Amino acid sequence: MIDVYVTPAGIIELMKGESPDTESTGGSTEKRTPSEPFANVYMSYESFSKFSVTIKLNTELAEEVKFNLRRKGIGWKLTEILFPL
Repeated sequence: MIDVYVTPAGIIELMKGESPDTESTGGSTEKRTPSEPFANVYMSYESFSKFSVTIKLNTELAEEVKFNLRRKGIGWKLTEILFPL
């Protein structure tokens, strides 16, 4: 199971919200169409000290996960993770 999930292809499938293909191992020679794993990710400043990263999970149902970061000194700290109900 680890060999399927902890591969570049498996991680890309997880980031797209899909389950990795457990039938094949990472060494298959068939070509897959490349996808953009961050196509549904939106980033924005909500204020000077708050930055948000929103991942759209399902555009039809408007489901999204939102990560809020706040300024901490000269860096940023993850302060909230908001999941859909």
